[in-house]
Amino acid sequence: MKDDEIPAAAYQPWRPMSNPQDIKTLGKLAEELGECQAAAMRCLIQGIEEHEPKTGYLNRLWLEDEIADVLANIELVVARFDLDKRRMEKRYAAKMPLLHAWHTEASNPSLAELRDAAMDNWLRRTPKLALSTILDEALQLAYDAGRAASTDS
Repeated sequence: MKDDEIPAAAYQPWRPMSNPQDIKTLGKLAEELGECQAAAMRCLIQGIEEHEPKTGYLNRLWLEDEIADVLANIELVVARFDLDKRRMEKRYAAKMPLLHAWHTEASNPSLAELRDAAMDNWLRRTPKLALSTILDEALQLAYDAGRAASTDS
């Protein structure tokens, strides 16, 4: 094959899932993730100790319910697709210090300003990015800045 030829395999279309159980398993996880996001956003907007305006249900309880639903569905997805729990546990362990640093930097004005500037930049450049992607990038920038600040002192 010549360098300028594209292999036939590159033209093969994607093959979306067709197994109904697979589709239902991932679809339900996606649904529960969306509901959890909605509960978290309501807590951010109204406050975690406030009540849903129409039902009167406490936001804290709704958030707890949705997190529990997500955790249950994660277990089903892990089992259904035989995902590597050990690998995920390693990633979890590596992510926790980053998350702790990100939460801690909120009390450090210089790092908070850096995070805000990074988020403003992301929002200006790519307004349709998912919130989780924006937050992950901001977290990494804040963590890197915190590490740089700690090595400077």
